[in-house]
Amino acid sequence: MQFEKVASQGRAMTIYWAFCEHVPADKLNKYKSKPMDERTGMFWHSGLTEHLDEACVEWKQLLKEIISINVEPKKTDVEKAMARWDSAHNGFLFHADNEHELGKRWQSQGIKNMISHIALKNETNLFYVF
Repeated sequence: MQFEKVASQGRAMTIYWAFCEHVPADKLNKYKSKPMDERTGMFWHSGLTEHLDEACVEWKQLLKEIISINVEPKKTDVEKAMARWDSAHNGFLFHADNEHELGKRWQSQGIKNMISHIALKNETNLFYVF
């Protein structure tokens, strides 16, 4: 069990660096400039299921990096990475309530949905993003 905990922390740290390196600063600053109650989720929002193709293209570099870390990342690893990324931004990225659609739980699910969508679009090449 201890080995899995250490491995999870390593995956989460690597995913954290993917967020740091592959979320454009201008996009992040625009997102952070809005008050929490005026935001649409960065990685998940209520209309995502109808716009998965566009979301995958928008986040292509980030998704490719996460897939290269772990083809099917665990949601808890993504949430841990988001928690660290949020902390690095003074807690201004995600809603404190994980049940809120702007919380880490829902936003990590958006990442998972996009990765699953990519896999379903082209099962032979997971790095193909439209």
